[in-house]
Amino acid sequence: ENRWLPNFEKIKKEDLSKAKLLFLNYPNNPTGALADREFLQRAVDFAKENEIIICQDMAYSEITFDGERSESILTIEGVKENCLEFFSFSKTYGMTGWRLGFVVGNNKLIDALKQIEVSVHSGAFHVLQKAAVVALSLEDKDIDETRRTYQQRRDILVKGLRDLEWEVKNPKGSIFVWAKIPFGLDSEKMANLLIEKTGIVTTPGAGLGPSGEGYMRFSLIEDKERLKEAVQRMKSLDL
Repeated sequence: ENRWLPNFEKIKKEDLSKAKLLFLNYPNNPTGALADREFLQRAVDFAKENEIIICQDMAYSEITFDGERSESILTIEGVKENCLEFFSFSKTYGMTGWRLGFVVGNNKLIDALKQIEVSVHSGAFHVLQKAAVVALSLEDKDIDETRRTYQQRRDILVKGLRDLEWEVKNPKGSIFVWAKIPFGLDSEKMANLLIEKTGIVTTPGAGLGPSGEGYMRFSLIEDKERLKEAVQRMKSLDL
């Protein structure tokens, strides 16, 4: 699996010749993988060599587990020549639906992005922007509490799935658990079975791309008691 990191050497030359942008997302949705500095350095070198712009989606940047921390690609030397890093208020600060975020990186790329953005959106309501300023002013202990909450939920769900013979690795970040389906069922059939027999809504891996077949994505947005209930409901399935 290569720790859910892309292998640049496997990209076909004919595809690479047409590439303009490399889109990364770590901590990753749906796998929960993190990218270390060694990988980020390879990504930067690869992008420079092939004249590709890097866009790193850091929507889950602060939601990491077991003492791990996500690395900003902007800390890699020379990357600011061809990189943008995007951040969201939705996950870390619970501001989903407010449609607030920000981008950091190369000035020319940001100017180009701004030209597109002002043509599509008129801007976020200023009261929401002020709320975002307050969110960015929160102390580290507040973010630590968010991490602890999600990690406790992760531990409950991962243990429950393993007890039910699902193959699950502990996600290192994000708000999802990426689980390999047992019993030889495909992801769409499993998703339908879960919602019809237990009332549990999940995301079939195939819905996230062909490489996701054989997996299910579970969310950690529900509290601990609801996750325990979900595991109990899954035990009632006759598979």
